Amino acid sequence: GNVIGSLSSGSLVQNMPSAMEFNGTTTHASSSATWTGLNGATDFAVTWWQKRDTNQNARVINAQGTGGETLYIRFDGSGDASDLEFQANLTTTDVFVGAGTSGDFASDGTEWQHYACTYDGTNAYIYRNGVQIGTAAAAGTVVNATSALYIGSYHSGGTPRDPHFDGSLRDMRIFTSGLTATQVTSVFEDIGMNGIGVTPVNWYYMEEGTGTTLNDSGSANIDLGIVSGSWDASMYNLNQIGAADVSGSVTLSGGTWNLRDSTYLDF
Repeated sequence: GNVIGSLSSGSLVQNMPSAMEFNGTTTHASSSATWTGLNGATDFAVTWWQKRDTNQNARVINAQGTGGETLYIRFDGSGDASDLEFQANLTTTDVFVGAGTSGDFASDGTEWQHYACTYDGTNAYIYRNGVQIGTAAAAGTVVNATSALYIGSYHSGGTPRDPHFDGSLRDMRIFTSGLTATQVTSVFEDIGMNGIGVTPVNWYYMEEGTGTTLNDSGSANIDLGIVSGSWDASMYNLNQIGAADVSGSVTLSGGTWNLRDSTYLDF
């Protein structure tokens, strides 16, 4: 986003986009109809930015199918073998990839982190901030979902259930193609959400700043309804790319800002 304001005695007025804040107990976003975005897909990817408030168990995304969960991505803070789990129900060999052990990603609560989960038809991968952290073999096409798409919670029988995500999310993209490592890096670096030349089937910026709808900027155009969510622009605490000497009274307008590296303002 752009920064508009003045820097004087260390103060800066910011005009930043909002993030969607999930309260960890009731907040979720879901489609009003059955989600078909990955039905029959031979490869796919899900990418997103997050900032967790607690290290509790949390579903990031979830959709049900006839054989269980068609897709889920979750963090586990209670002792499972993997702290981050990526699962998809396939016709031959299911995707199941784990990364880290319990608590490894607890520090996510202090900084924004970018994650990507991909399947290329042969292998599945997990990336954190553009770096591969997990992989496993898989095979087949995605089994059709029979439920709505849920973000921020688990659900069963159309009812949201724990574990809920506790923290903030933004820029979630779902692709019907398995991104290469280079493309994952391109998404990671696409801070301005200009796209990477591959159109997501679902793309939720999560920066509306008001209302109870997550607008879909992907090709499927499936908006999600928000329950018990809130918008918080204070989640953005960013570094300016580059360096400069500042003295006296200075007014700054515009500029380029780096989401992925920043927890504070630094000129």
